[in-house]
Amino acid sequence: MRWFLAILVATMLLIPYVPADASSDGPIWISSVDEFLDIGIGSPSDGDYILTEDLIFPSTPSLSVSFSVDSDAVVVWVTADGYAPTEDVAYLEVVMNDQIATVNGSTPNVSFPLSKVNEWNPLYVMMDGMEGTVLIGSDTIMSEGTVEVPTGSNMTRKDVVFTGTLDGAGHRISGIVMNGENVCMFSGSDGATFRNIVIEGSFSSYIHHDLDAGIGRISFDETCTASPLVERAKDTVFERIHVDSDVISFMYSTSEVGQGAPEDPRLLSTDCIRESVSGGITAYSSGCDYIACTSAGKVASCIGSVVSMDATIEPSTLDTCSDTGRNISGTLSGGLCASSENDRFASCSSIGRSYTVTVDGMSIVPYPTTDSFDSVDRVQSYSVSGGLAGRMVGSHVHGCDDSHIGAYVNEVELNVPGTSSDVRLSGSLTGSSTDCEIMSCRISGDIVSGNSMDDTIEDVSDTTTLPDRSFKVTLDNDGSVIFEGVGKDGTITMDHKDSALDCIIGTDATVEPDNGSAYIGTNRIVLNPEFDWVLHDYKDMCLEVRASDGPMSPDLIVLIVACVCVLPLIVAIAISLRRF
Repeated sequence: MRWFLAILVATMLLIPYVPADASSDGPIWISSVDEFLDIGIGSPSDGDYILTEDLIFPSTPSLSVSFSVDSDAVVVWVTADGYAPTEDVAYLEVVMNDQIATVNGSTPNVSFPLSKVNEWNPLYVMMDGMEGTVLIGSDTIMSEGTVEVPTGSNMTRKDVVFTGTLDGAGHRISGIVMNGENVCMFSGSDGATFRNIVIEGSFSSYIHHDLDAGIGRISFDETCTASPLVERAKDTVFERIHVDSDVISFMYSTSEVGQGAPEDPRLLSTDCIRESVSGGITAYSSGCDYIACTSAGKVASCIGSVVSMDATIEPSTLDTCSDTGRNISGTLSGGLCASSENDRFASCSSIGRSYTVTVDGMSIVPYPTTDSFDSVDRVQSYSVSGGLAGRMVGSHVHGCDDSHIGAYVNEVELNVPGTSSDVRLSGSLTGSSTDCEIMSCRISGDIVSGNSMDDTIEDVSDTTTLPDRSFKVTLDNDGSVIFEGVGKDGTITMDHKDSALDCIIGTDATVEPDNGSAYIGTNRIVLNPEFDWVLHDYKDMCLEVRASDGPMSPDLIVLIVACVCVLPLIVAIAISLRRF
């Protein structure tokens, strides 16, 4: 009994010296797709997460779409597993630009007028329950090529505001396919940090309304958004994020609008506002920092609509004095974000292209004269596209470029006699900017911003020398470490070695960083240097790496020392208890 009491007392004395579980206070390690999907649902949204492996999502079914040109028409063939081109399908629907075609119980092919083929064309396909959206180039269509349209989703949208840190450690999140009305990994972020991530996949949102609203019953506002990482970001840091994904938002609607309301057939009461929004990283951004981020995929926002108003009475009796309705269609797209407000961009690039396609036709039969409508335009359309952001307000841009590719508006069409207005804005960095600072940037064309108001733009041209985007690492031994960051030539070097920054370490080492943070992952060191927003560059990061002196960890050494120190106390307690 005495020895039992002695051991119990000694154990209580040793409790403070037992090493704590590092995982309790340290980062949460993510090594599988399931663990990643658990963030914000089963795991806290305010946690610190680090990827230890590439996350590869499973493949999804796809439809094969082939094109052939026949005289003045484009024939679209759709096939899938289990269907041959000559077999009947229960239902097929294909939408391209402002054209829609359906097939019931027939061979899976439809035709479109050749005149409707643009340089880039949003294509929506549904066949017997399988549906998907892609952006297809005219070269593929005219060369009678074939494109695969991913269907379904292998990741569901997280309707949670992420407030933690997600560090990809240079790993890839690839193979993601998302389809839906609004697609993104996280619906929102607030005070969060995303860094060192490569994102590869397909993100497409599609909303289709085929309405016959009857008399005076169209009145809805709707937004269709697509973004790989976050839909609405607030006070968030995006650092060294590289996106190589196609991001498409496509809204299409047809409406046969009767005239007026049943109680007064002379009044038009159409009210329809629709917006299609796509961003390479985020859709809407406010107070965020983008540092050394790159977008390399296609970012497209598209609206196709045909709205007809059939006047069943004489135009001379058409009373529009009480008409407050409008039809407004808008598209926003940007290489990094669609809408930017009070953000900061530094050393970012747009390698891919950003597109908007707005095909908004409205016919009024019979055509009233211009005088029969009041001064307010009843139909409005706008397309805004930029290499970094579609629309900027109060944002700061420094040392960025569009990599000599740029962005532009692909197509804007309106057919509303005497009653339409449209805005077409595109720029190498932004389509529209107000009260922004754009400094030391390199652009491929002459237009920095498609519509600049109260901006400060300095040292911006196609010959601007951009700052060195790498940061220096100093090590005190020889060997090899994987460099995490942006290389001197502006290319992403997250997952391969930079020969100028090689050194060798073992998996058991101590790291003492200065001007930044570092941690040891699996056979690699991940560096997160401190960015100086005054100098608009990374601070030189001194990193001291030393191999461990022995196989014992520091915690184990502390435990052994503690045991040695407490052993005499155990003996003393045992002896004293024997005397009683």
